[in-house]
Amino acid sequence: MASPGLPGPQHARHRRPRAAPGDQGRGLRLQAPPGRRLHHLGQPDRRGVLLLQLRQRLPHQAPRLPRDARGPQRDPRLLAHQGRRAPRGSPVTAKPRVLVVDDSFDDRQVVVRYLRRAPLTEYEIHEASSGAEALRIAAEVRPDVFVVDNHMGEMSGVNLLSELRDAGHRDAAVVVLTGSGGDARAFLAQGIDDFVQKDELTQSYLLRVVSNALIKASLRAQLAERHAFEERLIDMVAHDLRSPLNSIVFATQMLDADRLSDDGKKCLTTVQRSANRMSRIIEQLLDLARVRHAQGYPLQAEDLDLCELVSTVVEDVRISHTKREIEVVCQGDGSGQYDATALTQVITNLVGNAIRYGDPSQPITVRADAGDDTVALRVSNAGPPIPPESLTRLFRPFERAGREKNDRKGLGLGLYIVMAIVQAHGGEVHAESDTAATTFTVTLPRRRPMNPEAGSVA
Repeated sequence: MASPGLPGPQHARHRRPRAAPGDQGRGLRLQAPPGRRLHHLGQPDRRGVLLLQLRQRLPHQAPRLPRDARGPQRDPRLLAHQGRRAPRGSPVTAKPRVLVVDDSFDDRQVVVRYLRRAPLTEYEIHEASSGAEALRIAAEVRPDVFVVDNHMGEMSGVNLLSELRDAGHRDAAVVVLTGSGGDARAFLAQGIDDFVQKDELTQSYLLRVVSNALIKASLRAQLAERHAFEERLIDMVAHDLRSPLNSIVFATQMLDADRLSDDGKKCLTTVQRSANRMSRIIEQLLDLARVRHAQGYPLQAEDLDLCELVSTVVEDVRISHTKREIEVVCQGDGSGQYDATALTQVITNLVGNAIRYGDPSQPITVRADAGDDTVALRVSNAGPPIPPESLTRLFRPFERAGREKNDRKGLGLGLYIVMAIVQAHGGEVHAESDTAATTFTVTLPRRRPMNPEAGSVA
């Protein structure tokens, strides 16, 4: 407690130092710390304490900018998750809600005690002793993160995680408490954010894992929101463009080319060619929206012969490109369950790329080879090879790798949609390119798997 008459907190107190030998009778020699100077020297009190006021020498400082001119403010909750305090004046956000699920009271209290000791983040903590109780509490409070024990009585942690997802808690972070590494692998396969082995549980370890799990969940939510916006934008643009384009196409069809001058006929041809190109771009955008929305290309499979489909599609391509030589080779029985419309798009796209980028003086080869359980489709053309570093990017959306980078006739979605269609059938597609030829190979099973994981395209 401060004595009456002592200066305020801006004054520092220093105990009287012992006099060095030879200094008796000559007083005290006081020296201020580096960067400070003695501003005032008071009289020592009864206890021999000197009152010193130290003023720091500060360099000249530029005037502070207004708050609005200092750039965007960081989310204080995210700063807390990162172990940093939010700046003063930041908007107040809700406490992160944590639901601790463990049928052992002692183990549950250890986790709760550690969470309450978090130095930078104040959590709103809820407890559940069983899976059923956890589901009931989760429906009421909508936790941001679940800390779940794997081994519980009537419901295991794996079953609880599945129930929580079905109940709509897919965006929440999940941390699992487990007693063995084998449990951890099973949970990671279920898509948890992290796990903690109970024999390694410490306060700092748990707080770091929970903080990182919250950050992961926040980033997932931002990414999902971005994808949803992109899908809505693509779908809206594609549909809004289709209506006026149909009017343009209809108007050009109504014009009588025989009554136009030569210049008029050239203009009409240009409009029709541009409208057809625009129509293909819109169809690709709609295909992209369908793939993203359905997490894979939606199929309508039917029994058909892939070899016959290849011959029919190539014949249609020949009509549009009379000057290009296209060879078709089919071996074996190509029957299976396929989506005819989707595979027509695959064949047309691959053959179209071969026409666009291949050597015009060399033929294009389209080959279908039927095996016992699969049918392989190969499209080959001679011409400049695709750089090796570009092969891995060919099937990404909006990518123009290697020889395509200066081409502006499309959006770079063709091969991405080809991959989506092939994977939806449960098949694979890859490309090979060297100085001899460039070959795209599509391998399709005769029967689509019941639940093919490949049907999902990111």
